[in-house]
Amino acid sequence: MSLPPIDIPESALTYVPELTLPVGGPLPSGLASTRVRFHDIQAHKEALRGPALDPLHLLLRSTLPDAALRHRVPEEVAAVLKATHDLAFCSQQITISSITKELLLRDYYGLGDVPPDNAPLAAAWCQVRIDIADRLQMPVLAAAAA
Repeated sequence: MSLPPIDIPESALTYVPELTLPVGGPLPSGLASTRVRFHDIQAHKEALRGPALDPLHLLLRSTLPDAALRHRVPEEVAAVLKATHDLAFCSQQITISSITKELLLRDYYGLGDVPPDNAPLAAAWCQVRIDIADRLQMPVLAAAAA
């Protein structure tokens, strides 16, 4: 089922300069703001359309192809975005706290064991599982994700 397009007023949009996420590095200063924080899965599901949750979410959402964003199971898209968002936000920490570790493990297992049946989304799913396993320095998880 395809959702109808929605109109978003310009005042609700957030400008994000052309940026890419550094691999394993800190977020660009324009994204590492006080507005960026953790969001639950429901918030990510509701933000698949319309205004983004924060500048980081907007950047991550814009990196997914339209075919992935319009996947027939919005919960799977939201899980990938949430895990990617949490991982990028956690990249600000030099050492990983027990709370952060628990959050990333929940994201990892929340993605499920089987990739979505949507090729572009499955690619993002595989990548975020590998990235979380690498961040947690858990080679067993990284091997399972490959």
